[in-house]
Amino acid sequence: PTRRSSDLTGTAHDLRVEAIRGLPKAARAEVLPLLVLHEQPVLSTSTYEAITSACALMESTAVDRQIAVDVPRCHSYHPLISSSHGRRSLSRILRTFSLVHVGEFAYFQGLDSLAAACMLYDYSNDTLAFNMLTGIVRQHLRDVFDPDTNMDALRCRVDALCAALGFVDAELFSHLHDVGFSPDLYAYPWFITLFAHVVDLDTTLMLWDTLLLGPARLVPLVAACLLTLQRERLLGADFDTCVEVAMHISPTTAREALRRGVELLTTTPATIGRYDELSDEEFSEPLRAVAYLSGPDLAALDPATLVYVDARSPTAAAGAPLAGALAMDGPAAGGARLEHFLVLPLHHK
Repeated sequence: PTRRSSDLTGTAHDLRVEAIRGLPKAARAEVLPLLVLHEQPVLSTSTYEAITSACALMESTAVDRQIAVDVPRCHSYHPLISSSHGRRSLSRILRTFSLVHVGEFAYFQGLDSLAAACMLYDYSNDTLAFNMLTGIVRQHLRDVFDPDTNMDALRCRVDALCAALGFVDAELFSHLHDVGFSPDLYAYPWFITLFAHVVDLDTTLMLWDTLLLGPARLVPLVAACLLTLQRERLLGADFDTCVEVAMHISPTTAREALRRGVELLTTTPATIGRYDELSDEEFSEPLRAVAYLSGPDLAALDPATLVYVDARSPTAAAGAPLAGALAMDGPAAGGARLEHFLVLPLHHK
């Protein structure tokens, strides 16, 4: 049933719980910024306007020239974003972001898609769009837009996607690997923009109701579901067709991927989709499709559907043996011992 704005009552925590379930469109512009910007530093309208005025007087930079290239093609199908007012506002928001956060965040392509989505919370309020953009980057994409950690951050997210896809659909993962369709080729825009680059803006805001308030690992889980929902097309596809599928996501597919991703939060071990752990390990390619679990996680899994490979050191394995686990001969991942089990599903469910 359709939910109404009047259904949303209670404390900030109550609102967060309700918002994760999806917000009524009429309430989104008020509720989601309230939750995202809660206890976050924000610019006042007067400060924002003063900075944008100063930007207009500054000499053009390489970032300004890149913004001038990106803005005209950013969601050009959208009547508000593609209007002269929309493009002017988007340019101002991006230039102001780059100036205010110089030394903290770098401008990377994809920031324009994030900013365009933020504009739709209240099209007449550029200050809100700027503050939302800042809040989203700080809370969810800080390492992505930090020039010192950008590539490592994206690589960790890609590894999390590989582990999630390999866990829920090993056959599809293997096929994509065999045709050379690496997530490095398509998933970076997904993660940089929280899917705003590959779905329409209205669908983006629907996804963000949950993604911005849910756990971080939900993003790789949803990414994996975007692929499994199209497994029949992908399994019979060559490289070029795979690219087409990955870069054009329908609203229906995106909504269902979100629903399934949320389900996976409770039906998969807590380490599936995590990218804030094990990030300092250099995993070899064959190990990227498996799940790395600690001992307690194994208790929640059905041993009849899984193969366990014990990648721990001989001492650790002898101290707490796992019945039925296969031993890994030699050091894992180029010399580094992993103090975890590797878990591979036996079949796709």
